[in-house]
Amino acid sequence: MNSLKKHLLYIIIFFTYLNSPLSILVYPSYADIDAWPLLEITEDSTTVCYPFYVKEKNFKMVFPIYFNTNKGKDHHFFWPILKITEQRIKRAVPFWFSENDNFTLFPFIRQTPEYTMWSIPPIYFSKDNGFSAIIPFYIKNKKQIFIFPNIYFHKSENKMKSFKFFPIVDYVNDDNTKSINYFYVLGKKKKTNFFSKWFFPFYYSSIQKGKNKLWLLPYFYKNNSYQTVNAVLPFYWDAKGKWHHKFNFFNYYNYKDVNWVKSGFFPIYHLMESKLSRNRSKSVISLFCSLYRKEIILSQEGKLLERKRRFLFFSDILKSDGKRLFKIFDSIISERM
Repeated sequence: MNSLKKHLLYIIIFFTYLNSPLSILVYPSYADIDAWPLLEITEDSTTVCYPFYVKEKNFKMVFPIYFNTNKGKDHHFFWPILKITEQRIKRAVPFWFSENDNFTLFPFIRQTPEYTMWSIPPIYFSKDNGFSAIIPFYIKNKKQIFIFPNIYFHKSENKMKSFKFFPIVDYVNDDNTKSINYFYVLGKKKKTNFFSKWFFPFYYSSIQKGKNKLWLLPYFYKNNSYQTVNAVLPFYWDAKGKWHHKFNFFNYYNYKDVNWVKSGFFPIYHLMESKLSRNRSKSVISLFCSLYRKEIILSQEGKLLERKRRFLFFSDILKSDGKRLFKIFDSIISERM
């Protein structure tokens, strides 16, 4: 114990010496000594056992006991417990004082000329900016309110922008969109050039420029610049466009576009016919989802250019050069003329 007291006494004498006029005799102010972090002396600062002792022109620190800041005006003892400015107490934890009507009782109250805020965790209140909260149950500012777990309210310029009561009500009214939704099942939505209404899963309709939709279960209707669709789901589908026509009735289908005509009875029968380039035509017949497939390519004069047949994993191909290929799993077994 006596040894500890002796070392503390040496440290106090050493710090006192560094700040005394006698220390100038040992090293002039312009001398530089750099043994950082043990010792660093420059024209503007002195550091000993960084960060325990640091002295600069307007700053002095004996960490963590004492700090001198603000050109020597502020004295901090065991920051942030005690602060003295120009011989007046400005802070004594948990109190903060200042000349411009600032006051703090940490962590309960903070008062400034701009606002007043007090809290008793988890309750928070701010007077001038309209903020208050009971975390996490209630949060409010000037424009928004949130009430745990399922209410949200947003108001701006004396107009309700949105109100949500999950999952019962979802209301939005901003500059571009106005909508209301009940249980995410019944509702309507309106914005520029668009209006929709729904009652899921039985009814949905939307009207907008160049595009209309109607769903009245099981009937479905859609009209846009690309096509017009009439359907009775899942039995009937008829889609007509300028360059195509698609028709389904139960398992029967018939598709037409500028390149192909496709028809069949899924999954038993499928037929494709097309006009290819260089005055050629192509037809493909598939049975039972291509377990059997027949493909023929003809010239405009009806000349056989190529023929392919496949059954299960066997295929027989007649090429345009007259060669015939017999394949198993797409591997050539024989090639003959």
